[in-house]
Parts: sequence; C-alpha cells; structure tokens
Amino acid sequence: MPRNNHVVVIRFHFPENHPSFMWRFQYFAAVTLPAIRRQSFKDFDLAIWCNSWHENLFKSLDQSIITFDINGNYRDYVKLKNFGKIVRGLHVDHVPWGAVRGLGKYEIQTAIDSDDLMIDTFYLEKTREVLVGSGTAHVCFAPLIFDLATLRTYTCRLQYSTERGSAFYSLYQPEDRWGNYVFVYEDSHLRIGQMMDRQIFVSDNRYVAVTCHDKNDSTNLGIADKQIMPTTSFS
Repeated sequence: MPRNNHVVVIRFHFPENHPSFMWRFQYFAAVTLPAIRRQSFKDFDLAIWCNSWHENLFKSLDQSIITFDINGNYRDYVKLKNFGKIVRGLHVDHVPWGAVRGLGKYEIQTAIDSDDLMIDTFYLEKTREVLVGSGTAHVCFAPLIFDLATLRTYTCRLQYSTERGSAFYSLYQPEDRWGNYVFVYEDSHLRIGQMMDRQIFVSDNRYVAVTCHDKNDSTNLGIADKQIMPTTSFS
C-alpha cells in the first residue's frame, strides 16, 4: 500500500542504450530531482516509469524512489487519438491503469516530465489546495520556459486553459471513486482533464517551468516567448 496519498509520477522509459538517455538522466539528477525534493510539502511518494535495465540507476539516486513499468501486452499500445502523431517511435506514453505494474493507487497523482522544473517550493502545496473538494478533479498550471542555453527565463507563448491542459497537471480521485481509476498518463495532457468531474486552471506562472534544450524536439523558443529574467538558480 502507498505510504502517502500523493504521488509524483515521471515517465523515463527509454530503450536500453539509447543515446539520449544519459544526458536526460544527468539533468534529472542534477536539476529536476533537487527541485522536487525542495518542495515545502514533503508527504508524497516519487514514482518513475522506467524499464528494468534502468531501475538501479534511479535507486542509486534515492532508495525511496518507486520504479514501475507496464504490462508487456501494452508495449506497442497507441491510443487512436494519437495515431499519426508519433514520430520518434521511442515511447508508449499513454496507457490505461490496467496496464500499470508496480504502482499503487493514490488520491492525488502529479505529472511532470523528467526534464521540467518545479521552480516554486509551494507548487505541490498549491496543487493540493486547489484540488481537494467534491468529486474528481484535474488541475493544470501555466508554465514559464527555462532556456538552458542562456539560463534565461521566458513567458510561454502557448495558451492553456481548463479545456486545453498544460503538461504540469495533477489528478484528484478520492478513494470512493477508485472503481474507475484513471492513470495520470492515460491520455495527453491536453485532454486528460476531460476525464475528471472538475477542471481547474492556475494562470499564475510562478510555479513551474519547461526546460528548453537541444535534446528536446517538442519544446523550443518562439517569437512570442518574452524574456522576463536572467536565471542562475531555482533554489
């Protein structure tokens, strides 16, 4: 049984010996993980969806990290809504709860990418504050963009809302609703909120940031991203 009612879940299921893995792992260990551990709210578990050949690496960072995987029958599973959008062929990123192996159910699941940042230490506290209420709920946050090449922070040109969720989101499902439990990575961050009773959007962009770097082919700076501050640390 989970120790806590809140889990932070990160996808990190790279193929064995993939050339991009070690850089991302090192960035996660040096930047992403410390930001998670600096959160003022401490009573949460950290779970990483990875393949068996990387489990010991994550455990070497912190023995309390939970590693889990999916049922082998889902290795080639692709949601129909995502068909045609998979260009790298690296990951099966969206699976139902029935595919998950090695992770228990939690009332609150928080999703964050392995190279993105909780830049405000009160992010998880704010998440819990706005989520808990009647029925199930989804909350997402407007992000900033952290440009790794220049160590500068920018506002994000992309517009998110309760109808179009950001990649910084959490699901709340009280225990009496676990009969139809939804995995936090069951669908795209853009749509998964539609599976909950309530959708909440936090427009205050102080809490989280997307890392923009040359090894991420889905995030880049655009003409409408406005620099707001130089950044040397998120401590």
